[in-house]
Amino acid sequence: MFWIIGWLLGRRWIAHQLLKKKAVVISGCDTGFGHDTTLALLSNGMTVYAGCYTNTGRQTLEAKVVANPTKYTGTLIALKLDVTSNESVAEFKAKVLETCPTEGIYCMINNAGIAAALPLEILSFESHKSVMEVNYFGVLRMMRAFIPSLRQFALSQKHHQTTSRMIFPRIITISSIAGRIPVPLLSAYSASKHAVRVLTEVARVELSQFGIKATVIEPSFARTPILVADQAEQQDAEFEKASEEVKTAYGKPTITERRVKAAQVGNDFMTMNPRQVVNVILNAVRLKAPADRYVVGLMGYLVIALKAALPWWIVDWIFLWENGGIDLGRRKITE
Repeated sequence: MFWIIGWLLGRRWIAHQLLKKKAVVISGCDTGFGHDTTLALLSNGMTVYAGCYTNTGRQTLEAKVVANPTKYTGTLIALKLDVTSNESVAEFKAKVLETCPTEGIYCMINNAGIAAALPLEILSFESHKSVMEVNYFGVLRMMRAFIPSLRQFALSQKHHQTTSRMIFPRIITISSIAGRIPVPLLSAYSASKHAVRVLTEVARVELSQFGIKATVIEPSFARTPILVADQAEQQDAEFEKASEEVKTAYGKPTITERRVKAAQVGNDFMTMNPRQVVNVILNAVRLKAPADRYVVGLMGYLVIALKAALPWWIVDWIFLWENGGIDLGRRKITE
């Protein structure tokens, strides 16, 4: 019985030797999911082209790999990457294709992302655009840059006589559970994550004819810099740009109050360890047939259940209450 179970489970996973040295492209590797996923892939002997926005991000990754060569047995190529720039993406692509295997890229992971947390009236148009530029258009740029190489990889697999040795190239996009729900303060982020989820689903349909798979991963809120970074001073500066009517309507929290609220979110029992997300990404890389979508974290499943079971007005109230009124209600509309 145990042998049969092991055999069945084994058929779900690509053999380690088949994945060894396979090329993976990943964006947003300075910190968070991208940084940790890069190290996990290197531990599995893969070749990782890690796109980093900062020199510090590249140097930190390289230092960790050099310090522990027995653990990180794969090959790291850390490169500068700004997904908002056509020129940067083109330069990144050229450097990847210079050294990647002739079979092409096995996997592309769209991870780069930013967030800005303010009411939609207060968050500037520039900030709304910046979030969409990274979280949506950045993914689109990377897809258009590397789909030809993924297609090349798919074609390279056709020489195998048995399907057991064929492995399918794939796109993995990190969306968010915020893309499914109206999260107060995160209008731009939620909108971008919804858009990128649909973009990846369309890619899954369109690219299936070439043997390319596409998976969306929707994490709940995790303790990464995108959630716990100190944005208090930036939020305060954006608030000051709003009209007097808007500022009066919302009321202005102090920088200390903003930091206290951010700390509460970061320490909330529903906020998960980033390693949970990294494990799911790694599974999507290693599975023969990854799922179309993965929800990660208890909060994600709870949100989906609430949406299915409760009227929207109750769900809205829960989110508003959970966010402490998000500085709304300092001057009630009835006053």
